[in-house]
Amino acid sequence: MMSSVPSDRCVEKLSVNGKKDQLQVSFDMLRDSLSKYQEAVGAAKTKRLSDIVSNCHRPCVLFSTINAVINPPTACFVETPATCENFLRFFCW
Repeated sequence: MMSSVPSDRCVEKLSVNGKKDQLQVSFDMLRDSLSKYQEAVGAAKTKRLSDIVSNCHRPCVLFSTINAVINPPTACFVETPATCENFLRFFCW
């Protein structure tokens, strides 16, 4: 059974073909496929989060999941020359 939602490989192929032939129909196909793909990803994400919320019996896990979605973690490690030097000393000396 074929799915009506294009795979990411299909979207990539349409993108390459559209760049090669520069036809409007190729760009229209790409836009349509990309839209369907994004809708499918959004629906899958919504279903996954809905399943987590409805089947979670531990409030701590539930609230940490919701917090991770609402406030995604930021980069906690900043690379500086001093940090790299300390890393090198710790592991190599």
